[in-house]
Amino acid sequence: MMSFKSAVLTMFAALYFAACSDNDEGVVIARIDESGYQYSPMSLSVVVEYLPTMKPSAVRIEVVDDQLNAVDTIELSKDTSAWMGKYFSMKSQDIKYPYLKIITEFPYEKNSKVEFTQYNRLSSETRSTISQNIYMALASSRIEHFVKKENYSFADAEDTVMEEMSKRFGLNANRFMTYEFPSSDIRLNDLLLYVMCRHEISDSLFVSDFKKLREYYAEKSFVDTAMAIAAADAWLSTFENIPNERTHISEFESVSRDTSVKLRYMEKDFFSQIYEIKFTTKDSVMIDKKSSAYYGKYFYYDNEENDRYSSKWRFKNPIEDTLGLCLLKTKSLVTYKGNEYLCDKGSNIWRKNVSHDELLDSYYEVCEKSNNGDAVYTRDSLFICECDKSGNCAWSDKYAGKEVPRKDSTAFAKYIEAKAVEQFGRCYTNGYGATKKLDDLYIQCISSKWLEVDSLTYHIGHCAKDRVKGEYNGTYYGCRVFTDYDASDTVWAEIPWPVYAGEQCSVAGDLKKVTTDSTNYFICEKSSEGNDVSDVVYKWRKLDSAEAIPPVINMDTCGVNQYNMKKAYDGEFYMCFIGGWSHVKKESLLPIEQAGFLCSIKDYGLVKGYQGAYYICNTSNQWIELNASSAAPYKYKDSLGTCDTISHKTIVWNEEAGAFYSCQTVDKKYTWSTAPMSASPNDSIPSYLDKRKFAGGVVDGDSVYTVTVDGNKYTFRRYNSNIYKWVLDNVEISGTVYDASFYKDNLFIRGKRGAENVQLNLIENKSASFDAFYEDWKTRATGYSECSTQKAEVKDASVLAYHFNDNSYMDFAHASQFCPKGFRLLKAEEFTNSIIDITYSALGSQSVWTYEMDSGENCSGGNLVSNFFWTSDETDSETQKCYEDDRINTPAGSKSKKSIVDCPKDLYPMVQALCIKER
Repeated sequence: MMSFKSAVLTMFAALYFAACSDNDEGVVIARIDESGYQYSPMSLSVVVEYLPTMKPSAVRIEVVDDQLNAVDTIELSKDTSAWMGKYFSMKSQDIKYPYLKIITEFPYEKNSKVEFTQYNRLSSETRSTISQNIYMALASSRIEHFVKKENYSFADAEDTVMEEMSKRFGLNANRFMTYEFPSSDIRLNDLLLYVMCRHEISDSLFVSDFKKLREYYAEKSFVDTAMAIAAADAWLSTFENIPNERTHISEFESVSRDTSVKLRYMEKDFFSQIYEIKFTTKDSVMIDKKSSAYYGKYFYYDNEENDRYSSKWRFKNPIEDTLGLCLLKTKSLVTYKGNEYLCDKGSNIWRKNVSHDELLDSYYEVCEKSNNGDAVYTRDSLFICECDKSGNCAWSDKYAGKEVPRKDSTAFAKYIEAKAVEQFGRCYTNGYGATKKLDDLYIQCISSKWLEVDSLTYHIGHCAKDRVKGEYNGTYYGCRVFTDYDASDTVWAEIPWPVYAGEQCSVAGDLKKVTTDSTNYFICEKSSEGNDVSDVVYKWRKLDSAEAIPPVINMDTCGVNQYNMKKAYDGEFYMCFIGGWSHVKKESLLPIEQAGFLCSIKDYGLVKGYQGAYYICNTSNQWIELNASSAAPYKYKDSLGTCDTISHKTIVWNEEAGAFYSCQTVDKKYTWSTAPMSASPNDSIPSYLDKRKFAGGVVDGDSVYTVTVDGNKYTFRRYNSNIYKWVLDNVEISGTVYDASFYKDNLFIRGKRGAENVQLNLIENKSASFDAFYEDWKTRATGYSECSTQKAEVKDASVLAYHFNDNSYMDFAHASQFCPKGFRLLKAEEFTNSIIDITYSALGSQSVWTYEMDSGENCSGGNLVSNFFWTSDETDSETQKCYEDDRINTPAGSKSKKSIVDCPKDLYPMVQALCIKER
């Protein structure tokens, strides 16, 4: 018969996670998993294996079901005497499920706490002590992802996550689950997640970064690149070059709160992976991650030349940006801001102002027999290695801080040699003949020694019969035969390049020949110096920079005919003055000249436009800006075209010139010219009319111009083709054409003149008052004809109405309605005040009496032209004031009479209507 225990085990082999009890009250005897492992009751202990500096305050266990839902919570007790306060345990008790969520609590900031969670599955492989570590805390988020989002069983999820982490971090799964933080030999793997979460910087960064890492890892199973770069940057920010004062070697180490847990050394493999750079044995490696705060910064390889076993990389020290890199294999001495810095071989620290003994023995060489007599120049002092008879050697500081006198020739030679070595290095055989300038001395490498020489003697050689000229540093020298240039048999004197090149300086007249050696320019000119020995009349002279301007170099002529002429070279301007060419400032020139259009003799009379202005080139080689009136024809030619290309002929208004312009024949040439809109100043367009509106009309046959202004059509005529003046002829207003005239700033209109001349008293429909008025006029007319003792008789047949039609004359009733809107009849006083004085030929339908007389008394006859105009002034109900304008014309001359007369209101014919435009 099967025992009770065997029966229970057999039954629970088929039922997972069920409990058995020994009575109806539900006391649990055991809980068994699917493999037959009894996981309950169970006693457990937990060891917290985080950083030694992280002190746990509490640990609790949440028992969870297969969906990770908490079903029970167990608080663990802390054993402060074991494992340095990191050991927590619970006594044996019932555990409903074999899945544990273990939560470790750490103090955080002043009054807060932070929790780290990991999962554990109780099985036959479970150790009695469970390791709480940061790797398992990271794994917990991934386990939750598989169980809750992808429906994995806890076992499958745990196995999958452990396999992923093994590949990711290079440790086997058991190592994560049983991890112990090492007490020594701490490696980067032990610290990696702390570095990734910037624990070395602060608790707050560590907590927030781990939370982000855990969330990201749950979904992706790897670390976000941006987070990794930020972590690398943060750790790198803690590194310093820490000097060792004894060895004079600095180590590139991290200095942070985690230095105590061995987060100290530069891990190039870590930075290589994060920044994707390769640390080779070349001199430097640049961080090429643009998202890194250290983008563009370099790691420098700092190993001694023969050290094959270490590979040290570091950043520059700030002072190395100024003095240069000081590496272990470097030997250098630098002076900066009055201080001396030594980088000695085997040291990578710039040392400031070391003692001169240390400097001499370390940087230079130890003074001993083999270098007896050697000299070193440093710190503005000469030191000489001297040995006594006993072989005791030491650096002599006899001239330390002192000037070496020339009279001590031996010491001075050593001074030159030592100082030259200090500045230029040693002089070796392969450098024979090399020259240098040492302060104000010239030195040369001769026989492995730096020796003082005369610069000209060395570079040119001694003056001799076969060596009378030479060149040094771009300067040419001559001796012996070049006495015109202050040379002698033993003294080198500077000579111009053309003399050195053998170019002759002998020209006729005042022409100035210019030549060049590609660097300087030389001019051949008459010599102002007298010389009894030499036949030289002309001498070459080097032009200074102010004289060597392009027109001089190009030998451009500058004589009387060229005065004021300008030349442009490479954006600079030059002008010919009396005495030669000179530079002129661009801003002093006219705009057209600044643009490069320059006036010269060949351009005389040329007119050119530039930026809206027009200029004419005169005989003085100068542009003269045309005024608006003179410039206008050229402006229209450029903007509207030449007259022979314009099909639509018109008149344009120029505001600047205050004048009209059109295409006209001038001097037998059809071109743009002024187009006056009046024959005289008195008949110009009135000021109250906008002159601009009279532009833009149509020119017909060069004699008629029509333009519509404010709805009225104006017609101008030109009666003489040789006189380019337009005179107003008529105005069409509301469909009616009126004769029109401008006069004394007014516009006048009257009825359109007719084409007939008719006998005045034969005009039909005469009014009853005509005869009496006509007879009275004839009486006055007779008086006008008086000549000597004669008076002419007015015969009806000799009195004609000129230019007659139905609108020529009218009674007052018609006249008062005749003027269109905007016009009115004139007042009597306006006639008498000379507001109108239009010539009689323009007044319309005149009454003209022509008569003859006996010429025996020099009275050959003449004619009387009479014009009558209605005024707006009434005399009485039957009579209206009229303006009478009488002009008697005889061979002896003309005279006129103007008066206001009374006219019967019904008078017809004889009186005309004249309208003036109201203002």
